[in-house]
Amino acid sequence: MKHRWLLILFTGTLSLHAAEPILGMLESIESNRYLTFSIGNQPYRCQPYGVLTLEELLAGSTLDSRCKEVVSNLYRKNPHLKGYGAKNLKRFQRYHIEPKQERCTVYAQGTRSYAEKLLRSGLAMRKPLLYDELWLFRWKRAQKRARNGELGLWKDKIWIDCVSGLYAEEE
Repeated sequence: MKHRWLLILFTGTLSLHAAEPILGMLESIESNRYLTFSIGNQPYRCQPYGVLTLEELLAGSTLDSRCKEVVSNLYRKNPHLKGYGAKNLKRFQRYHIEPKQERCTVYAQGTRSYAEKLLRSGLAMRKPLLYDELWLFRWKRAQKRARNGELGLWKDKIWIDCVSGLYAEEE
């Protein structure tokens, strides 16, 4: 009986601290980086929380950089990767969204987030200085899977040209 009350108290405490996801309708997919939802009648544009997408890496590179060249070559050889978001998310479908630090977690497949899907495909990499106890293990696991399979930016060591200074080997 005593254990039952402790369990109820513990569960109640957790639910008070959990952020409730918002239900939003996906209106547009600009790129793998930007998604626009309609929440109520208001547009909400967000980027996947916890990751740097290839488009984000491109935006941060200089016009004549090696990063821009290798990512452009990747997209030229694999045009389906550029429209990954459009193929894996459906417009006018509702998704659970959790706003976080000017970005958002979009639950794209049950409890799997859109960021995890990007990581697993090699179209993003985990933000190196972001520590989120809830997501860190999942991000690392998804990224390691893409890295071991040499998918996306892990193929031909593309990531070295774009983010060699962001990561120290963690594994």
